[in-house]
Amino acid sequence: MNYKKRFAADVEKKLDAQAPHLDEFEKKEETETEKPSHKKLFWSLTGSLVGAALVLGTLLGIFQPWNKKTGENLGNLLTSPSERDIQKLSYSDDINVVSLKTINIYKSFVSSFGPEVFQEEDTSSKSFSVLDAFVNVCMLAYTSSAEIRDVILSWLGNPSIEEVNTAVKELINALGTPYLPSNEILTAPEGGFSLNSIWLDEQLNLKENSKEYLTVLEDYYYAAVYHSKPSAEKLNQWMKDHVPSSYPKIPQIVFPDKAKADINASVLSSYFFFRSFEKATADIYLSEYQSGNHYLDYSLADGQIKKADYTLQHLKGTRKKIIGSAFEGVKAEMGMAYFLPKEGKLPNQIMADVINENYSFSSEEYTASLTAPYFLIDNKLDLTPVLRKKGLTMEDGFLANLVGFGEQLAEMKQFSLLQYDYSGLYSASITIANEETTSVPQNEKYDLVLNRPYALSVSLNVKTEEKVGNVHKNVSLPVIFGEVFDPGYEIYKG
Repeated sequence: MNYKKRFAADVEKKLDAQAPHLDEFEKKEETETEKPSHKKLFWSLTGSLVGAALVLGTLLGIFQPWNKKTGENLGNLLTSPSERDIQKLSYSDDINVVSLKTINIYKSFVSSFGPEVFQEEDTSSKSFSVLDAFVNVCMLAYTSSAEIRDVILSWLGNPSIEEVNTAVKELINALGTPYLPSNEILTAPEGGFSLNSIWLDEQLNLKENSKEYLTVLEDYYYAAVYHSKPSAEKLNQWMKDHVPSSYPKIPQIVFPDKAKADINASVLSSYFFFRSFEKATADIYLSEYQSGNHYLDYSLADGQIKKADYTLQHLKGTRKKIIGSAFEGVKAEMGMAYFLPKEGKLPNQIMADVINENYSFSSEEYTASLTAPYFLIDNKLDLTPVLRKKGLTMEDGFLANLVGFGEQLAEMKQFSLLQYDYSGLYSASITIANEETTSVPQNEKYDLVLNRPYALSVSLNVKTEEKVGNVHKNVSLPVIFGEVFDPGYEIYKG
């Protein structure tokens, strides 16, 4: 199917029907006051991990696509990721294979950037969508000045920018089916959903060679690019209209009041992921939750005891215990691994070892069980100190390959929503950049009870280019890290 032609036809068909207010919208934009002499790039990230299902609508009718053949600007939408070569109907297709170079680039970012996010000494729960952050940071590297690019490339092991572009494309293909304008979502057993865009104020003049960059953004980052002044309301609506209904919660993008007037460009990336328990298991967990008497005594960091709903999972197969210098843990279902610090330790004191996999596995195997509280984390991470610590200044040069001399980065934040409950595991992240089986004896058991603050990670398998015979080898890549101080999940009230 030629999705590009189908997308263009959809836009023409839906424009009049779904955007009768377009003329008034454009007139309003034309009457905006003259922009300040210099505006800042405000960068924020939004991530989440929840347990439920989003609403799919269409904002396409408001914008018309840029014609790649003529270069004619037909409206506010400059380019859109409408050509799809990733048919995920067959998971064995080589299109989903990830190269060893890509794996090394991604792991370099995870080990370089991830530990810095959890350095704060506060005792609040938090989550970090590392895959989404990786895509957005790479998009920033590609569109910005050579000086900014070199700093970011150093976090990735100093690959070429072409290798970075390829890495992003491979990871999106393997882990997050890009948005299809036909609203046709093709999923793989280990995949999620990815939706990316860039928004540029109409008053920003595009460079003559920007089409070259727009094409790569479309073909490698699957990013739609809009010549339209960004606002939190506009971006939130765009996400609501384009995320499929299988993802129920979208973190809300918030621009700081002091920066609203100065924001003239946004870089947005997102990643959604959902895994559910088997129906029979989910029904049992739901019944326990609704009983109103299925609680775990959870010790908060300050010593207080809190009642928390929980699941008791009898993990399939046998497991090896995770052993760290200051923690123990187990790999559970749905790609999740749990890490319980030793008494007297807190999750943020072990996160660097968790992220860098500085731990071993027991030689013995166990029939394992996991008692895990339901949690709901809604947080905002200020990543600006991380950027500065890693050598990225807030000076001009961001998006310099698209507009003028580039813009100034004011701050970088990640809004995240993380939830685990009786239905399973759900993750949704939005990154936004705005300018200013062996059997064992039954007595060999390992029971991990998460009744105090702990850390967790979520990983997904991808196929590598290495093969054993005709079968691709798998490697597990982390996509989410988190620490739970307070489960924060609402007790069932009937």
